[in-house]
Amino acid sequence: MLTQTATTLGVFQKDSQYRIRETTYETIGRLGAYYGLEVFKTNFDSLYFSYLTDTVYCVRDIGIKSLDVKFN
Repeated sequence: MLTQTATTLGVFQKDSQYRIRETTYETIGRLGAYYGLEVFKTNFDSLYFSYLTDTVYCVRDIGIKSLDVKFN
């Protein structure tokens, strides 16, 4: 189920609406915090960090902020 979730969230990464990408990115961080670091690394790690190259600053910023809060 988590693999399917990661695949679906990966589709949203290509959405033209930056608000959808921003919300998706935040959701990935929340899932990582909920399931723990090992599950995050297995299912969401590459997807999560690929968002750091998003063209919209606020999308990248939400990921950096969620990473700081969730894993520190």
